[in-house]
Amino acid sequence: MIKILTIDDIYDNLVVSNALLEEAFPDVQLLIAQSGKKGIELCIAEKPDVVLLDIVMPIMDGYEVCRRLKADEILKHIPVIMVTASRTDKASRIKALEVGADAFLTKPLDESELKAQIRAMLRIRESEERQLNEKAQLEKLVHERTKALEKELAEHKRTEAALRESEKLLRISFDQAPSGAAIASLDCRFIRVNEVLCKITGYSPEELTQLRYTDITHPDDMEINLDLANQLANGLIDQYSLEKRYIRKDGQIIWVFLSSRVVKDDDGNSLYVLGTIQDITDRKNAELALKKSEQTLETLISNLPGFVYRCRNDHDWTMEFLSDGCIAVTGYTSEELLSNKIKSFNDIIHPDYRESLWESWQKTLNSKLPFEESYQIIHKDGTPRWVWEKGQGIFSEDRELLYLEGFIQDITTTKQAEEALKESEDKFRTLAESAPFAIMIYQNDYWVYANQAAEKICGYTSQELYNMLFWEFIDESFKATIEQKGKAREISKEADNSYEFKIKTKEGTQKWVFLTGSSIIYKGRPAGIISVVDITERKRAEEIQKVMFAISNAVILTKDIKGLIFYIREQLSMLIDTTNFAVVFYNEDSGMLSAPYFEDEKDRIDSWPLEKSITGYVIKQNRPMLLSKQQINDLESRGEIIAIGTICEVWLGVPLHIEGKVIGAFVVQSYDNPLAYNENDLEMLDFISHQISISIQRKQDIQNLRIALSKAEESDRLKTAFLSNMSHEIRTPMNGIIGFSELLDDDYLSGEERKQYTQIINTNGKHLLSIINDIVDIAKIDSNQLAINKDWFYLNHLLDELLISYDNEKIIRDKKNISFILEKEFEDSQSLILTDDVRLRQILLNLLGNALKFTKEGFIKFGYSLQNDKLCFFVQDTGKGVAKEKQTIIFERFRQEEETYTRQFGGTGLGLTISKGLVELLGGKMWLVSDEGKGASFFFTIPYNIPDADSLNFDNY
Repeated sequence: MIKILTIDDIYDNLVVSNALLEEAFPDVQLLIAQSGKKGIELCIAEKPDVVLLDIVMPIMDGYEVCRRLKADEILKHIPVIMVTASRTDKASRIKALEVGADAFLTKPLDESELKAQIRAMLRIRESEERQLNEKAQLEKLVHERTKALEKELAEHKRTEAALRESEKLLRISFDQAPSGAAIASLDCRFIRVNEVLCKITGYSPEELTQLRYTDITHPDDMEINLDLANQLANGLIDQYSLEKRYIRKDGQIIWVFLSSRVVKDDDGNSLYVLGTIQDITDRKNAELALKKSEQTLETLISNLPGFVYRCRNDHDWTMEFLSDGCIAVTGYTSEELLSNKIKSFNDIIHPDYRESLWESWQKTLNSKLPFEESYQIIHKDGTPRWVWEKGQGIFSEDRELLYLEGFIQDITTTKQAEEALKESEDKFRTLAESAPFAIMIYQNDYWVYANQAAEKICGYTSQELYNMLFWEFIDESFKATIEQKGKAREISKEADNSYEFKIKTKEGTQKWVFLTGSSIIYKGRPAGIISVVDITERKRAEEIQKVMFAISNAVILTKDIKGLIFYIREQLSMLIDTTNFAVVFYNEDSGMLSAPYFEDEKDRIDSWPLEKSITGYVIKQNRPMLLSKQQINDLESRGEIIAIGTICEVWLGVPLHIEGKVIGAFVVQSYDNPLAYNENDLEMLDFISHQISISIQRKQDIQNLRIALSKAEESDRLKTAFLSNMSHEIRTPMNGIIGFSELLDDDYLSGEERKQYTQIINTNGKHLLSIINDIVDIAKIDSNQLAINKDWFYLNHLLDELLISYDNEKIIRDKKNISFILEKEFEDSQSLILTDDVRLRQILLNLLGNALKFTKEGFIKFGYSLQNDKLCFFVQDTGKGVAKEKQTIIFERFRQEEETYTRQFGGTGLGLTISKGLVELLGGKMWLVSDEGKGASFFFTIPYNIPDADSLNFDNY
């Protein structure tokens, strides 16, 4: 059966822990103690297997109990589990480890954790008992072998074999001893050491046998150690024990317990010294720490501005202990009051307080709470003195009151100052409460006084203010400055006495205030006093004027409409919260709203219908509106609006007018503060909206003029380039046609020459017709008059024809080192599609012609693939590629990557424009992927319709 001792001064805690232990260990024998002293006595008597020890106990706390248990050679192996009040109390855990605690548990006790910890401690206890038994056996063995060795030496090596066996056994015992062991010569030189001693000193066996033990002994311990060693060597003593210090190899100083005895021969001559060494550094450090703690406690008590006492709970308050500070407070020495020698302490208590003090103490003792009271005593010189006392009852394990302990301090001066201060404060409060402006006092960074006007300005009650730092409700933009100035004022350091700043009221609104402040002494300590006036309306009027002026000038300063709106938002943020801000324009023709500038924490909406939206509601009503979340929900429930995006806590919208016509609105909203905007904000924004409308309209007009001018200039430049290009493109084939037509009139031409000239005229005619067709096609595309004739045909056949055609074309153009590659998704029989085959061929001819034109060598790959319900065509080449900045303009009419290429490569610059227009007419889109110098890849898509049964029977070759 296992024994578990629980030590706790609170009986209820013992009941709870014992119930848990009985549940966890049915065969347990439970022992309890309600004091550290009783617990130690039970440990000595019962030798429990585990001790559960509460830390916080009167007289002797858990740390002291643990220290005493661990200092006892018999009890130190009992595992001690400290019970703490907080799992995160790091200081308590460290202190408990220093006094030898083995484990921790936290209140309230958890059954599973308690069970696991106790089982672990039982295993540790079992292991330690086994080690102790082994140690005792080893020590006994060492002793026996040593005796045997001495006897064998005395008999002068009775037999060599027996001697070797004995030496072997002695060496094993010596080396395996649980503590440090050494054999030393009479001149202090190590002869043999075991491994434990090497670990204690940090030296190897070889290093130690080259040293004397005096070489590692601390200088302060050398004299006493040598004296005892000489007595031992000279036969004056047979053995000695000594606590001393070693200097380890690494320089660390450690404490050891040395036990030495001399080994003699049969004639009584000293042969060598046998010593055992134990490392007691931890114990010595704990003793030194305890001694230092006791000295500190004595110093603290002697320096207290009063005195510490212990007394009985009788009507005389019979004193058993008084610290030296007693005479300064009462005029009596501690000897005069102890045990009521000259006077009892009750004799010096003022008669007016004796009975009430007794009743108050008894009431406090019954509740087991600390006692605190102020009362008067009669000083030895006969004068009354005010004292303040704080104490508590000290109870036994059986909850019997043992005595009272506490502290008494003279507060006469403080009481007199308090009475004078109270009179002064009463006068101050009367004046302050009648003041029309805020008067506030702060001390140690916290408000300590605020009149009714202050409560009205900030919205907080005085009781709420007293729990707030003086800069706590200051606006963030001013907080650091006000904190710095306020702290300087409190310590009478030079600081600004008057300034303006913003505060944030309890309701969340912002106010401008004007402060005047100075330093004072309040209740005996430095403080800051301020008067505060609400100047919000004046500052608001000033800021509105500044904002309107800035917005009117922003038309000139900003680059475009977006920049102007950004600037307007920035200016309005000085008046209201513009975190969620939008400027919305209304298109009367489409009935749509658009937001070119939309900043929002939750949503991003570029455009939405006017009808049924909140913004549309404001525009239709043609008046500013401030709506709460509830009002928005009410409008939606009545069907007047349909909420778009996240519903906010408060919404404010103001229409924008130009010449009496609503052009849009600007909107602000808050998702987290239902009081972010009020009626004043609504009136202010309505007032400013006229200037915002004018500024936006002016900026729009200026921007439109700039765009128009830019387009006109670009159109003029392109027209010039086009006319120049067309002039060249048309004149070239015309010159060929006219020139060779005139040569045909020569009667002396051979048939072959006449055929060649006719061919040239035909080629130039086709070229000229192609140019004219391009111009006609682009005109038809622009006027939406180009007809698209869709029909079923086999796509693969068209692509095969193009491949054959361009394989011949490359030979004609002397570009035989270019390979044409065709990639097809469908089998020929499955390549039936519905589109305009003529326009598709035209698109591919343009792309393939350009690829051949701009590629000198490499390959040109073209084909198609199926992507969902689209056919994606591509033409890829290894030519010169297109620069990134030019990839957009090449699809514009009359444009090539560079106009100079027209001269080099020819062409009208309309091919890609026509191709892109045709693709879009066919229901697709065209784009380009290219890196300059690495070729270009043109892609375009057209819709793909899965052939039905009728179309599959279509025969079109």
